[in-house]
Amino acid sequence: MNITNAKNFSWIDVESPSAEDVEFLQRKFTLHPVIVEELKQPTLRPKVDVLDDYIYLALHFPEYDASRKTSVGKEIDFIITHQDIVTLHYDRSAEAEELVALCSDPHFQEKYMGGNNIEFLRYMLEYFFEFSLRQLDHIHKKIEKIEEKIYAGREKETLRAIFMTKRDLLDFRRTIRPQRTVIDSLTLRGEEFFGASTKPYFESILSGYLRVWDMLETHQETLNTLYETNNSLLNNKTNETMKFLTVMATLTFPLTLIASIFGTNFITPGAQNPYSFWLFILCLLLILLLMIFFLRLKKLF
Repeated sequence: MNITNAKNFSWIDVESPSAEDVEFLQRKFTLHPVIVEELKQPTLRPKVDVLDDYIYLALHFPEYDASRKTSVGKEIDFIITHQDIVTLHYDRSAEAEELVALCSDPHFQEKYMGGNNIEFLRYMLEYFFEFSLRQLDHIHKKIEKIEEKIYAGREKETLRAIFMTKRDLLDFRRTIRPQRTVIDSLTLRGEEFFGASTKPYFESILSGYLRVWDMLETHQETLNTLYETNNSLLNNKTNETMKFLTVMATLTFPLTLIASIFGTNFITPGAQNPYSFWLFILCLLLILLLMIFFLRLKKLF
């Protein structure tokens, strides 16, 4: 448990809360038993509850998991009173650790923690959403590599990279999208709880969320366009291959047919001629040249 004391409020950050940590918070803030149960384990979805003396908020922020090669939502719970802020996370949270480190700087405390706790809450959530934007950088880099591979003629190799990036993007969207209604509710109910003067702070939180969502939408559109382009190039290569095979089949069919006729056990006309074999080869070559001329005339070859 890390406690940062500012001029007008305190921020309590708890990583992997133990039973003793939850019990301490329950006594200090007189938490409702339902909220206590929520704090003991991660929740599956974001939510916001407004009680008599505090607001309970649960949000999820995506972090890239290199071992799984996709983004995983990390939950952070908030207890917001009129004087204090409590954050709880059940896994190591890089964004929370960064912010805790910043709070040790007196200049940072003076600039961002000199007001009330709602001002700092706004900065904290904006910082967390900014961290999510930085997490999107790896998807941006993947998309750039995909684009390079497509136009380098590596369409088959690119297809798997597109599917893996789509999965990563889907997991990121699955974490971020449900939080829009929660933040809208926080904006409305937070203003009622803390007063009209706090409305700009909550609206700023929503703006931070929308920046992340807009970037997600941009990456989604770009990836879909690249997928369609890659498919078009693959289809074009397949069509060229099929066209070549069709031309080859057209050229060889009459030759195969004639050779099959002359390969029967029946006595064919001119079989006694000593030059019949060479005449036969000459006829095949003439037929082949005529077929090539015809296909070139039709612009099929």
